Amino acid sequence: MLASLDQPPVRDQATACLKKLAVGQNKDFYEKHYYPLITGMGKKGGPYSPKVTACCLLPVAYPFLGEKSQSEFRALFKSFALEENSPLVRRAVAENIEAFANVVEKKVIRGDFYEIWQSLIVDTFDIIRIKALECAVIVARAFKKEETTEKFFKLIRFVDSG
Repeated sequence: MLASLDQPPVRDQATACLKKLAVGQNKDFYEKHYYPLITGMGKKGGPYSPKVTACCLLPVAYPFLGEKSQSEFRALFKSFALEENSPLVRRAVAENIEAFANVVEKKVIRGDFYEIWQSLIVDTFDIIRIKALECAVIVARAFKKEETTEKFFKLIRFVDSG
């Protein structure tokens, strides 16, 4: 499948096509086609390329899936951020956390997504930390103002001094 190739231009174009094909489809389409496609791409131990594509497609399909499938998608996204060795997959998480945060419930952002963001902000790769900084606002919006100082500013200052 083209969306799983190691060649970024081909993979990115195939992913863009998959996103466009999803527009206007009914809920059954997502459960029947996108759910198995994305979960298949995200298999543990598999190559990084399909996981990068899966990161991009998760937010597209998520709103149209049932609760069980949504839960599996959140767990998959979290595993990409916290358990994946490939910096390219973690970068894909950082690049797509904002799109995903726009379609999940606030409690998910306050829980799993905050944990994901925390891991990205202290990643060993600069590009991942930069992407995490870019999405800090979307994650912070899920918290009360008084919580943001403790949860975000202190961590960002810590990273800056580290």
